[in-house]
Amino acid sequence: MKNGCEMRAFIISRMISRYPVLADRIRKRMRHLLQKKWEISDDFLKSEASKKALEDQKIEGIDDPVSKESADRWNDRVREHLRQMTDYYFACHFPLSTAIKIVDNMKFVNLQLQEMIDMEDTPFELQDKVDQLKKGKGGETDNEDAELEHLKVNMIRNFISERLEFIGIAKKFFTFNDLQEIKARIIGSGKIGGKAAGLLLAYAMLQRAKERDETVPEVSIPACYYLGSDVFYQFFEENEALFFQVQKYKSVEHVEKEYGTLKKKIAHYQFPPSVTIKLSNLLNKFKGMPMVVRSSSLLEDNVQTSFAGKYESVFVSNSGRPEENLSEMLSAIKTVYASVFSPDVIIYRKEKNLVDYDEKMAVLIQNVVGSHRDGMFAPFIAGVGFSLNMFKWSPRINEEDGLLRVVLGLGTRAVGRVGNDYARLVPLTDPTLRPEKSPAELTRYAQKQVDMLNLEKRVVETIPMASAEQLLRRDEISMAMSLIKDGYLSDSWFSRSPDDRAIVTLNGVLKGTFPGEYHQVLQLLREGYGIHVDTEFAVDYDSKTGKMNIFLLQCRPLAQSIHLAPVSIPNPGNKEDILFKAVGITPCGIVTGLRYIVWVDPAAYLRLPDEHLRREVGSAVGLLNRKLPRKSFVMFGPGRWGTLDVKLGVNVRYGDINNCAVLVELAEKEGGFSSDVSYGTHFYLDLIEANIFPLSIFLDDPATEFNSGFVRNATNRLTDLLPDHGELTEVLQVVDLEKENPGKRLSIYMSLRRGRSMGVLEES
Repeated sequence: MKNGCEMRAFIISRMISRYPVLADRIRKRMRHLLQKKWEISDDFLKSEASKKALEDQKIEGIDDPVSKESADRWNDRVREHLRQMTDYYFACHFPLSTAIKIVDNMKFVNLQLQEMIDMEDTPFELQDKVDQLKKGKGGETDNEDAELEHLKVNMIRNFISERLEFIGIAKKFFTFNDLQEIKARIIGSGKIGGKAAGLLLAYAMLQRAKERDETVPEVSIPACYYLGSDVFYQFFEENEALFFQVQKYKSVEHVEKEYGTLKKKIAHYQFPPSVTIKLSNLLNKFKGMPMVVRSSSLLEDNVQTSFAGKYESVFVSNSGRPEENLSEMLSAIKTVYASVFSPDVIIYRKEKNLVDYDEKMAVLIQNVVGSHRDGMFAPFIAGVGFSLNMFKWSPRINEEDGLLRVVLGLGTRAVGRVGNDYARLVPLTDPTLRPEKSPAELTRYAQKQVDMLNLEKRVVETIPMASAEQLLRRDEISMAMSLIKDGYLSDSWFSRSPDDRAIVTLNGVLKGTFPGEYHQVLQLLREGYGIHVDTEFAVDYDSKTGKMNIFLLQCRPLAQSIHLAPVSIPNPGNKEDILFKAVGITPCGIVTGLRYIVWVDPAAYLRLPDEHLRREVGSAVGLLNRKLPRKSFVMFGPGRWGTLDVKLGVNVRYGDINNCAVLVELAEKEGGFSSDVSYGTHFYLDLIEANIFPLSIFLDDPATEFNSGFVRNATNRLTDLLPDHGELTEVLQVVDLEKENPGKRLSIYMSLRRGRSMGVLEES
């Protein structure tokens, strides 16, 4: 009991500390309830606080409290202990949910702006101004009105975000009506989290721009509702599962071992009735419309800590009986909550020094953008958009114009490395420009599968393009697909013959207004944030009007650990020191002082007889990642790192590669290994945030020189590091350059503008 009290008291103290103006009033209410229900009086608590204060004096060697300490100092001691005693006794006698309700009631009188006015003791004149704003009779352009700005900042801090850099931007764009609308859509109490905050701020930026200039593209967001961050604590407290406070401090091995069991436990926990009733009402309101449950942690979508792809997002079909829909929704939220304790999340938090941060997971609930398609549901196209293009494969491309990564159907295929499939990369300098040239290359790198929500099965289903084509409308097909006719690419569908092969090019979309409109959106968001941005979007096509309806789904600052300063490729005097020279799409930067090479041999990997052994290679790579000194090694491997299909490359998670300095993909047609330009996927963003350079080397390219013999002839140090993995020595090799070439280290030079890279041994 005592440990439970102490843990709850700690949580209550942390929660109240966020509201210093209200802290005394909150604790006064807590003491009132203690007196009313348990007859624990103010006098008793003050007496206990005085005893603790006397004990403090003795510890500090104050043997004469009257003469050696002032009355003010003594009163400060007693007040501090009274706060602690209030929190402790309340934690021992009431559930955490009661404390949350007290805080909630102090913060909010009702869903109107009056709640903040009352809290801040705002003068009548300011109340009148706000009432005028609510009725549309006043403006919000008086920057000298400090009281009004103060009110807006406090509203943002109370239920959106306390991050100062966010508040500084948000107060310029959110109107009071915006804030009132957001608050009205919060279920429970607490904040709406980083993902929701970023989306709503971006939408406010675009709305304000549209008010100034009618030519700004029309952009919408899905209907959004928010499960407040305090519900996360309430959920675990009411299920007597306070373990969640200590899970993050366990070793990675323990976290990995316990995660599966923990997910099963959480799946059986119950939500408070007040939450389930509101969620049920929400589902009934949008009955028949699919929804998506997305994480919106207070830690998410910050500069350099986006948590991209770390937490779960779950689709809810909302197509069955009310009780089935509610069960599906609650299960989805539990899945999001459970992902807080996943190994990748905890490794990421430790790496970013966020372990001690008090995690609170809010949830963003949105309508899925799209149309019903014969039992399926999906938008026409979706993807990710960046205001900065860090893959310049042509001198015609201006990095500042940005880049899109677009797919047919749900955007899940745009943000993940999924099988042997590809998204369309769109440089907004010239949307029709692409790295592939010949029809054969266009066919090879075209999207071959589409993700859609199967409403009957209640799952996201991946379907072949031939089946997806049957679910697209005729005008959508003509905009999304082209024909290979007699060895040539044609965008005309008027004379299709049985021998013509249809492939996804999105040429019709990219020749229309959409790329220009989204380019303008990205530039407006970049101006608003003051930095480059990373967005997610979906587009639903209206056949009646011919309009591409753009929906913004997410917006966050773009991670840019890798710089864009010009890099000069060296000309080594000793050619034997060159490990590789390559031409093609490359990031920009220089990495020096690499002592170790981790090498997954493409030919040996291809010869592995079964999937289990290939997964063992990925696991061993993860162990090496933890053993070797951080940023002292480069990893080379066949095909796609991080792929789910082990036939296409090495299956690894973030925690398996986060300590390396450069991650190299070796593409080779003979082995069937290809390297995907995965810019925009969550895996790629992981690399950027971890300051890992992703590099592709096409071994079949005549311009590529690779001295693989140097690696294969070197002594393999794998069993020195992993004694139990001797069976993998043919496929997995570790080269220690200090042992092979004493005094030399590997340097890797990468020039984005020249499209060249080189690995060379240099004196350390």
